[in-house]
Amino acid sequence: EAQVRDHRENMNSGFMKIAIAGRPNTGKSTLLNSIIGEERAITSEAPGTTRDVLDIPLKNKYGDFLLLDTAGIRRYAKTESKIESYSIMRSRDTIESSDVALLVIDGTEGFTHQDKKVSEIIAKAGVGCLIIVNKRDKMEREFTEQEIHWQIPFLSYAPIIYMSAKYDKNFDKIFKQIKKIYEGRTRKISTGELNRFFKQVINYKTPPMAGGKDVKLKYMVQASKDHASVPRFIVCGVRAKNTHSSYKKYLVGKLREEFGFIGNPVDLIFKEGD
Repeated sequence: EAQVRDHRENMNSGFMKIAIAGRPNTGKSTLLNSIIGEERAITSEAPGTTRDVLDIPLKNKYGDFLLLDTAGIRRYAKTESKIESYSIMRSRDTIESSDVALLVIDGTEGFTHQDKKVSEIIAKAGVGCLIIVNKRDKMEREFTEQEIHWQIPFLSYAPIIYMSAKYDKNFDKIFKQIKKIYEGRTRKISTGELNRFFKQVINYKTPPMAGGKDVKLKYMVQASKDHASVPRFIVCGVRAKNTHSSYKKYLVGKLREEFGFIGNPVDLIFKEGD
């Protein structure tokens, strides 16, 4: 059973910082309350009840976590008060400072413009993401993976979990995925291993020409990382900066296939070099 730690310990290093994000009234605070087993966040049927950000340390068999409950994000055009605008900014800041964001979707209402806005904020922040379709107990059917990724294309790399925050008691499936996503952000691949892989990928499918000239990609290195961050790789070669977008997608797909990076964006930087 999860143990909620004393709040004074929560600034210690080693915590996986998890932002619980989404538009108002999708069940974010209910999910938080269910996970920790006590009423720490205010919930009601009225949208936008949660006004501030709570940070709650939690330990279970999957590791040490810091759960960040964000206020529901609404469109700027619909904000009517300074408090609401402040909540939006706090939510954005919280997502940007997290390692993994849980995007909570109301499965009974489907996808709205606000859901897409939150997904865009998560994608731009470069954090890992797990999509949680909530209120499964009230849904007539589950969405297909294609439907979800079509509706929120910014997060096509994010795994999807269906659940009922109100009735589910076992959250292992959530924390298993969070741990996998976090491990992808902290994984370091040796240059030797990376380039053995890169050579095979290049030989299997060479990059298309650009402006009538060959694009010759020579090697790949992982960008240095001090902490959990976007899996980022530098690709060097002749006319590397002219690499076609379709080939970039091919490389990202092969990196995922070989090394995982589940729930994470993968960033490629192309540089000129012999």
